[in-house]
Amino acid sequence: MLSLVALLYAGLTHAQATPIPVLTLSQALAEADARNPEIAAAQQSYAVAQGRLQQAAAQPLAFQSTAGSSTDAPAGLGTLQTENTGLSQQLTPPGSLSALRRQARAGVEIAAAGFRVSRRDIQRRIITAYYSLAGAQAIARVAQESVQSSLEFRASAAKRQRAGAVGDFDVLRATVALRRAQTDLMRAQANVRSGRITLNTIIGRPADSETRVELQAPQSSTSAADELLRRALSADPQLAQLRASIAQAAAQERFARAQRGPSVSFGAGFQTIRAATSGLTTARPSLSATISVPFIDYGTIRGAVNEARAAGNVAQLQAQGRKLQVRSDLAQAVAAVESSRARLAFAQDTLGQARAGLRIAQYGYRQGALGTLDVVSARNEEVAARGDVDQAAAELASAVALLGVLTDSGDTAK
Repeated sequence: MLSLVALLYAGLTHAQATPIPVLTLSQALAEADARNPEIAAAQQSYAVAQGRLQQAAAQPLAFQSTAGSSTDAPAGLGTLQTENTGLSQQLTPPGSLSALRRQARAGVEIAAAGFRVSRRDIQRRIITAYYSLAGAQAIARVAQESVQSSLEFRASAAKRQRAGAVGDFDVLRATVALRRAQTDLMRAQANVRSGRITLNTIIGRPADSETRVELQAPQSSTSAADELLRRALSADPQLAQLRASIAQAAAQERFARAQRGPSVSFGAGFQTIRAATSGLTTARPSLSATISVPFIDYGTIRGAVNEARAAGNVAQLQAQGRKLQVRSDLAQAVAAVESSRARLAFAQDTLGQARAGLRIAQYGYRQGALGTLDVVSARNEEVAARGDVDQAAAELASAVALLGVLTDSGDTAK
């Protein structure tokens, strides 16, 4: 048994010799911004959208050079070699370029909102993992104290047995209680390791990195329900994405309609004509203009207009649904804060009662009125009550932080 106890406390002794720095929630969020691959991918998507915006420009000025030959009339100059060299510029239909730019700018807004969606999802996962680890660490500390207390009571029971005050049964019960406490400690330590791996993975650290977090008192928002809803609707990145999608669909429709207008191409340069037989050469400037107007639309333009209009309607309906979802998410987040606060108050009252019961049991044990099992039972109830308080505090802190993410109030950086 001594070897088992030594094994359980080996990690604790090492931790005391080399203390692990505390990782705050704000530090975890900052590390995720710098290391998490999902956030990095969202940033690259934004760079892609910026590149598309740069492409929304006029057609490039082109340099053209063409060569050909033709036969002159009989008894004429023979074969004529012709070469045209110059610049060419194509102009899109009126209004199409501005519509294309609005469409690309909306794409940038969609990508920016997509980055915020990814970042918010990572923030939620970090908050959940952070406070889960904080709760697991608190339970592990309580379990360690429970093992130490059980060791002391077992030693006391063995001493009283040698004095003839109690029988072997009390020592056996104290031993069983010790084994149960040791089992709880090993389970708690396993939960700490699992929670540490989860948090490290999300923030981009090696999974086996030593990470220690600390539970801090949450600072919940005192804003009214209407103000919280206004902030939640304003901060929701998915709703911003849908608004940008509506604007993009409108720009796509304008671009499709603009394709019904004329497109113009201009050319300017020089034309050189050379007679192969005589070697006579003439050069002269050349100008050209081409106008192209759609004459019969077989469905290409009309279909593009209908597609863009339908896409806008879809985005508008999705935005309405998203507003309802934001209201629901906000109500659930507020309810989670209220219920967690009530649970914490109840757990604190229960802890006070458990401590009073433990003091009574210890006094009765010293007076010989109660046995070892009574004290061990009271001690276990006090330990369980402390664990409930720590769990409730972690749940409240997590609920407050998640509400802060939902309303973008900055409470997650505590």
